[in-house]
Amino acid sequence: MNIDKDEIKMKYIVLILLLGICWNCKDSTKNTSQKNQIQNSVENLSEKDYEVILQKILNLKNINQYFHKREFYIYSENKNINSKLNLKYRNKKIIILNQKNLLSVNQRDIFEITKIELKGNVVKVSLHYSFQGMSSEISLTKVNNMWEIIDEHTYET
Repeated sequence: MNIDKDEIKMKYIVLILLLGICWNCKDSTKNTSQKNQIQNSVENLSEKDYEVILQKILNLKNINQYFHKREFYIYSENKNINSKLNLKYRNKKIIILNQKNLLSVNQRDIFEITKIELKGNVVKVSLHYSFQGMSSEISLTKVNNMWEIIDEHTYET
């Protein structure tokens, strides 16, 4: 059996490539499971948690200055943020939409929740209000069974 050096080199190269591919697959599976744990944690927050979190956000001066004179809507694809939540601002009921086909209302009155993340015991909520060209990121944590805002950034987009 006569094996030349080029054939041996090719076998080593293929073996190294396969090991590299397997190593990357292992890392991506690990990252996916971590993302799923975070997502599951966000989905496991109760409706009451979401209600309190959103009410805290609505009462922030940097946020409510954009909508305090009008009735407006909150749009979110998160199923725990739904019309059953009893959100009010200055005794006006805030309407929550979960489906894009329900966006027949005036687009400028929609306050969109673009992302909710949970890292450790901190919930980070990203918001966008296109009519005013405003976006915001607010971080909250639960201390003694009460939600408190620990960081807030509002900026024009």
